[in-house]
Amino acid sequence: MFKKVIESRLAALRDLVGAKGVDGFLVAGLANRRYLSGFTAEDPDWGMLLVTPDRALLFTDFRYQVWAQQEAPAFHIVTYKESLDKTLPDYLKDLRVGHLGFEEVYFTYRQYHRFKKSAQEAGLKV
Repeated sequence: MFKKVIESRLAALRDLVGAKGVDGFLVAGLANRRYLSGFTAEDPDWGMLLVTPDRALLFTDFRYQVWAQQEAPAFHIVTYKESLDKTLPDYLKDLRVGHLGFEEVYFTYRQYHRFKKSAQEAGLKV
């Protein structure tokens, strides 16, 4: 039952994202991550979501992989060992996300600049 609720929420986000003209959306806010995925980790650094028209990924530290798998079955869990800003650009390339939307309130200035540098090194336009 809960998985259907999550899938309904993802569908609504995908409609909104499509209307804004982006290929993917990065969810960093704690409450929004929980609402969209069911993942209850209480630290914003323990996970971010990437939602595309046909994929839903939850990026988390490898220490929280089992927790994320249990609470977010509608998401493909991606664990990273180094950092999200080093892992995410490769997924964006593979998923052909040319225009990425993100929550400007929750994606910090520092995160943005670290991600921008990694994305450029991966050959993505930023």
